Amino acid sequence: MEISDARITALMEKAMDLRLQRQNLLASNLANVNTPGYRRNDITFEDKLRSAMDMNAMSVSRTSESHLGAGRNLVAVAPDLVVPARTAINNDLNSVDMESELSQMSRNRLLYEVLIQAMTKKMQLLEYTIREAGS
Repeated sequence: MEISDARITALMEKAMDLRLQRQNLLASNLANVNTPGYRRNDITFEDKLRSAMDMNAMSVSRTSESHLGAGRNLVAVAPDLVVPARTAINNDLNSVDMESELSQMSRNRLLYEVLIQAMTKKMQLLEYTIREAGS
């Protein structure tokens, strides 16, 4: 499967957006750690993102870079809100486990930072290419 440069950029943009949404949701869970009856929430999107990239691979070939198509399916990827059914519930019916939330936030933040670094490197390479083409 060949992945074009535009599709990689679109994938990174969408993945960063979804990681940010997850981070906000995990922060909301933490903010409600002492709220009686609060049930933790999460989102899933990895499978949908992977499927969208597979659909892009099977799309019609573009004969020009100006044609639309790269990342088109990625735009439609929306996360699924999940209320985990198998979480421990405290005496006050709150299902937020602070250690678990902090662990998931750290992992999510790390994945977001990897995406930022990859996008930064990509932009630096593009800048270098433009600068060298002008000289």
